[in-house]
Amino acid sequence: MTSDNASPQPAGPAEHTPHLYLVRHGEFPSNPLGLLDTEVPGQPLNAKGREQAGVAGEQLIGLGSTATAVYHSQAERAKNTAQIISGALGVEAVEIPGAFEVQAGELEKRGDPDALATYRSYTHAWMRGSDLASALPGGESGEDVRARIFPQIEKLYREHVSQGRDAVLVIHGTLIRVTAGLLGAIDGDFSASHAVPNCGIIGLIPAGDGELGGAASWACDDWAGTTPQA
Repeated sequence: MTSDNASPQPAGPAEHTPHLYLVRHGEFPSNPLGLLDTEVPGQPLNAKGREQAGVAGEQLIGLGSTATAVYHSQAERAKNTAQIISGALGVEAVEIPGAFEVQAGELEKRGDPDALATYRSYTHAWMRGSDLASALPGGESGEDVRARIFPQIEKLYREHVSQGRDAVLVIHGTLIRVTAGLLGAIDGDFSASHAVPNCGIIGLIPAGDGELGGAASWACDDWAGTTPQA
């Protein structure tokens, strides 16, 4: 029989829910200039970007990450970020195809208001699930983006998240927002109005198995440190 005066036992560690963490790369030279720089492989991180990547690694440790690898796009800035994060987690960095930034086409290397407004008009519509067949001038369409990134998300779900482990994917700001919107993990209006900062971490959790080897649905429980809209 337990004594009424017995000391309460400390609670065990909270069970960690497997996540897909989408991490934006750290800062590189075109970011502070406000340029649409989507070419691959592109430039490496600058000093600030390397520092940001180190902080992101510590944040993932604090989140209790169970990732066994850090995946990244072909872009040099994403590779650099993933290498720093993987070093903090003690795992390997692995490049995957199809995860590069939404291609700016004729708008590449521009930072003028007209170019930025045009890029946003297309990509914000895609975040809301609209006009996916429309393509940026000289660039790609929302359908193109979905066709290349969804198989990678499904693979990470199948090989990691569904097996009880986190998956970490270092990619790009607009790609993260379009992907989260098209997955139904976040309200499209929220995604369109909330940019992801350099090395911001977006936490996605699955809800059951889907028909094509991916999750039946996704929900976002952390948008770079803020609570997303339901």
